[in-house]
Amino acid sequence: MHDLMNDRRSDTMTKQSRKTGKPPDITRLQCELRDMTVPELRRRYAEVFGEGTTSRHKPFLIRRILWRVQANAEGGCRSVRGSGHWRSPTMPT
Repeated sequence: MHDLMNDRRSDTMTKQSRKTGKPPDITRLQCELRDMTVPELRRRYAEVFGEGTTSRHKPFLIRRILWRVQANAEGGCRSVRGSGHWRSPTMPT
């Protein structure tokens, strides 16, 4: 029950930051994520990214979730993979 309330609070916090333009409280979210189990983090990852992950590495999941929440709050992020805009600096064009 406690974890469900944390998830709802985090979701609300993220939605509010998109609506009001205020940055999310990343420090608070980081503390909430650290208290989650790996299965809970994997569910949260799926909610934030819209797809699952095979990772069970807790620090990686926390970093990625925090990155995505912050990116969404700042107006989203452009995907580099598959966009055709990125080229390796060492490869000739």
